[in-house]
Amino acid sequence: MLNLKLFIFDVDHTLTDGASIWELLHQECGTWETEGKLFLKQFLAGEIDFDEFSSRDARSWRGKSLAYLQKAQAKIKITPGFPELRQELQQRNITTAIISSTIGQFAAHLAQKYRIDYCFANPLGLQNNILDGTIDLQVKGEAKGTILAALVKKLNLQKNEIAVAGDSRFDLPMFAHAEHSFIIGNEQYKKACRYFVRDFGEVLKILG
Repeated sequence: MLNLKLFIFDVDHTLTDGASIWELLHQECGTWETEGKLFLKQFLAGEIDFDEFSSRDARSWRGKSLAYLQKAQAKIKITPGFPELRQELQQRNITTAIISSTIGQFAAHLAQKYRIDYCFANPLGLQNNILDGTIDLQVKGEAKGTILAALVKKLNLQKNEIAVAGDSRFDLPMFAHAEHSFIIGNEQYKKACRYFVRDFGEVLKILG
């Protein structure tokens, strides 16, 4: 049985399975084929960094109502086993947190739904419930480790009391602060973590 006091979660392709909130919001706004798909291709090719990638996405949604985001959220699929894992963590009084570069309003929605204790993400700018084309980059990909370090200091925890679940290179800086690191499904980073799993059902088994 792992002696945990804090479990950290990334969101896109970690807590969520399948299409990301970014793609689904583009689809709702009718901008996926004309803009979103191109921005993602440029980002994955290293032609633009995360700041520019997310800023271009945000600008493409300017003038759309918050209802578009809410419709996109309703289509999100949660990675199998997460609701059960969250229930177990709650029963064990293990603190939970989201540290993610995802859309802040969506992260807050998940935090409220699953009673996550802390939530750090990147909210879209709003004026009277209309997206204003901006995004507040509070969690840049490379900054996740710094954010986790500050939370660990606040909670006065040791490395062996912390677990992190992620899926990409942006999550690796957090692994330096956690003895129990999980990569969910992405075999490219299989050797960068302590545990490679396909879903949260496997995490629950490891938790013991």
